[in-house]
Amino acid sequence: MPEFKLNKLIRDKLPDEYERLEQVACYRSLSVDEYKIALIDKIAEEARELRASNSDIDIKSEIADIQQAIHDLVELCNINPADIEICMKQKYAKKGGFKNAIFIETIKLNNDDEWIEYYRSNPETFPEV
Repeated sequence: MPEFKLNKLIRDKLPDEYERLEQVACYRSLSVDEYKIALIDKIAEEARELRASNSDIDIKSEIADIQQAIHDLVELCNINPADIEICMKQKYAKKGGFKNAIFIETIKLNNDDEWIEYYRSNPETFPEV
């Protein structure tokens, strides 16, 4: 019987489905800290799957997965959803949204710019050219 390592957070009803299919799975309950990290990892996983989606149905499904994980993370962290809405509005007022589809490719900074350290501290995300 082939065995695969999954090491990921799964939806609550999947153990019943695995049992119905006579699949043998090894589970464990996560601590609160592990659960928080697993939810964040789940959001990243679903975002990668969203990127690979080719149909409207798949896009909707992946967005639903992302929103569910975000909802559960908000609940876990005892965050008031209204506070998130306020934060979104504040960011929108200050920086705008993403509707104009502006994509930055490179940025040149003056030698004394305060952002240099931030970009250099994240070379995987912001490689210096």
